[in-house]
Amino acid sequence: MANVNFQQTPYLQSGLPQTENRPPDGYSGGQLGIRFTFNDPADSQVGKRYQLIQADSVMDVVPYAGAVAYWLHNSGYLVTTDVSLAGRGNVAGVLLHALDLGNVGCIQIGGRCDTDIDTGTPDATGLIVIPSAADGKATALAAASAATYPPLGVTVSATPTSGTLYPVELQRPGRE
Repeated sequence: MANVNFQQTPYLQSGLPQTENRPPDGYSGGQLGIRFTFNDPADSQVGKRYQLIQADSVMDVVPYAGAVAYWLHNSGYLVTTDVSLAGRGNVAGVLLHALDLGNVGCIQIGGRCDTDIDTGTPDATGLIVIPSAADGKATALAAASAATYPPLGVTVSATPTSGTLYPVELQRPGRE
């Protein structure tokens, strides 16, 4: 069973949670599910929270940077971008790069993260961001709207960092 407590950074073959992409190995079984804080060297050493996961081996939308990830198998820490398989209520976090299918990598669960928002109008007022009905996407709710699904976090800017990627302050607890 994985150790799911927040702890020091586990072994990452790539050295960074933003680029971890390795086939399952002898360490994976005990590491999957670990939640940890890592100081992001690309963001002024700001501490962000991550969780070590495994990508499903079959997905309609291949994982990409900013894609919303959903729990497909809770106890196995298996994630997918396919909302129709997992359900919008099983939001896990945000993928950080093009993670190969079946590989071990990290999702971000806390701190500022570029997230693919396909509906709504993000702004700097802290609009609630929830999973979208589209695979791998998120929705920025209008002001004073109630979240109908577990929130990912809140918007922090009206300016996209690239295309449909907007900075979101993630506030996911991670799955125990």
